[in-house]
Amino acid sequence: MTKGSVYTKGQLREQNLINSWDIGRSAGNRVFISYSNDTSRGGNGMRVQVVGLGFATDPAAPWYEHGCKTFYPRNIKEKSRAVLAAQAWASLQGYVAAYTEWERDPYSGWHPKGTMKKVLQAKIKEKA
Repeated sequence: MTKGSVYTKGQLREQNLINSWDIGRSAGNRVFISYSNDTSRGGNGMRVQVVGLGFATDPAAPWYEHGCKTFYPRNIKEKSRAVLAAQAWASLQGYVAAYTEWERDPYSGWHPKGTMKKVLQAKIKEKA
């Protein structure tokens, strides 16, 4: 797992990649991992989700999880443990190959390593 992306939001937006969903879909990935920290009143709190691109990773999940397999870190110190658990779960379910390395995008999502480079190269070729 890398600490952060070498690409900026500006570079991605120039290629019409405005969120983690767009990046994963453009790369042809099946899933990506999302982190949100909605601790506002009525929010769902911190959560790490395995998001399926066009399908539910957890069809039995409650409505507010939108069909995503969700891991709840109790505090910010447990965030990395929840991300690792989500990555392992995605691998065990067969959504990614075993021992897949992950990279982070600037939108707080994680994708299989090489996704960012693959997507940007494809988008640049489209425009050429």
